[in-house]
Amino acid sequence: LKWEVYIGATAGFCACLVLGSGFIFLASFARGLFKCDGLIVFDGVVMLMTSAVLSFLALNFYKMIHTKECHDLKMQIQLDATIDAVNAD
Repeated sequence: LKWEVYIGATAGFCACLVLGSGFIFLASFARGLFKCDGLIVFDGVVMLMTSAVLSFLALNFYKMIHTKECHDLKMQIQLDATIDAVNAD
């Protein structure tokens, strides 16, 4: 199981590197197609897409933290109920 985690993490990291490199290559190629005002518009669109992706990631991290806190509270309530049931006997 330990090796599966390392293999999966390595494969995911490599996939992210390949996809990231591909997007950077495509963006630099597409940027070369524009001149003057078109270049400014292209940069603005790329900036808006980047801010949308980062906002999406931030909201997902917030959701993950909130879900973890709710799960911890639920587990604590179940643990307290179990301890109370054992002590009542």
